[in-house]
Amino acid sequence: MTVAATAPGKVILLGEYAVLKGAPALVLAVERRAHVLAVARTDTQLVVDAPDLGLVGACFTLDVHGEPQFDAQLDASARSKLGFVAAAVRAAAAELKAGVVPSGVSLRIDSQAFVDAHGHKLGFGSSAAVTVASLACVRALWGEGPLIGGEQTLFVPALAAHAAAQCGAGSGIDVAASVYGGLAVFMRQGSGVPTVRPLPYPTWLDPVVVQVGEATSTPAMIAALQSYAQRSAARYEALMMALAQASAAGIAAVTRLAEQDFYDAVATFAKGLTDLTRASGVGIVSVAHEHAGAVAREAGAVYKPTGAGGGDLGVAFARDQQARAGLVAAFQAAGLSVVACAPALTGIEVSVS
Repeated sequence: MTVAATAPGKVILLGEYAVLKGAPALVLAVERRAHVLAVARTDTQLVVDAPDLGLVGACFTLDVHGEPQFDAQLDASARSKLGFVAAAVRAAAAELKAGVVPSGVSLRIDSQAFVDAHGHKLGFGSSAAVTVASLACVRALWGEGPLIGGEQTLFVPALAAHAAAQCGAGSGIDVAASVYGGLAVFMRQGSGVPTVRPLPYPTWLDPVVVQVGEATSTPAMIAALQSYAQRSAARYEALMMALAQASAAGIAAVTRLAEQDFYDAVATFAKGLTDLTRASGVGIVSVAHEHAGAVAREAGAVYKPTGAGGGDLGVAFARDQQARAGLVAAFQAAGLSVVACAPALTGIEVSVS
């Protein structure tokens, strides 16, 4: 039996960082997909081939408690790279009925869509896409979870697995995009399961994604910001409130198809990120992002970092196709790489052969 799964990446359009404080965020799934192929084995080994991560024949097993036990020959780097896959397998094992012993699995993982031509990782949420696709494959191979219409049953364990693999950092918004696809409003509600509200995708939204540097560590950025929050709690809360209000305004504008109001909200949110950067000293809006923002404004567009910021990806919005073409040309003339990422209107997809 062979199970194949594919899950899309994401671009956060509004709500970075504020989403960690319960603010609504707007996320778009994009057609940069992780592909996972799972084949049942006759032993109890979990064997992972992930060439994009430098893993070939990396092995681990599950102990009687369902905890991953890595092959002694795997060094710390390999174990770290296996973290999200191992967490996904552990989550699948936790769903098995009492007394059921999971079979071994060979996993082939392709996340090439999440790196650029030079092999640099792009911030489209590859770890979430790999986690979701791996979990979907293994639970289907072990006979747990529906293949069709099972997104809701997949979301919660995928969220937990992804959080466990990165020590609780992150909001889970990238997991939501990988599971559900499309355009959605994401909101965390305390310690409960986040809500994911789908929205119709208006074609005028059509973001332009630009690469301004190399990937940033989301957990590291969040940790640095939390340190600032402890030092300057009142100022931090005020900055978060401003971001939350701008994100909510932008989401409301998309809901009522008010283009200009959405662009205004993006500009306000971008200013809020700049204010947060200057106050905290955490480089969310880097010099590279400031440069990209200046190029976008000169072309009559609005721009903001997307995701963790710090020099990875930015997202810009132009008011029509002609303006969009001019924006793309302006970015390219400035030496910035525009990254293709069509909307992914479907999320996780699973097939069995």
